[in-house]
Amino acid sequence: MWLSPSGCLTFSLLLRTSLAVLPASKLVFVQYLFGLAVVEACRQDSVLGPLGEKVRLKWPNDLYAVIGNGDAYRKKIGGILVSTIFTGNKVEIVIGVFLHFRGKAINLY
Repeated sequence: MWLSPSGCLTFSLLLRTSLAVLPASKLVFVQYLFGLAVVEACRQDSVLGPLGEKVRLKWPNDLYAVIGNGDAYRKKIGGILVSTIFTGNKVEIVIGVFLHFRGKAINLY
């Protein structure tokens, strides 16, 4: 179990499937698609409001916010890590996510 500090969201998602459903050659796309999904979720008005438009994805797994003009104003706010375990013709995919929106290092609010 993880305990997230105030202003942070941390979670892991476990997916179990057969390689017939999700071939090994397609597994790399899980991280990309999940990263895009997290950014899109942050952009929903009900999640971060207008601040959601500042959230970006740096391939393949860094999440950052643009809080000004230029690279100096990009602040890392999270990341995504994907781990896979193969057993026979099955695969377990663990997707870990960390998002930090409020605290000493960064404060989007």
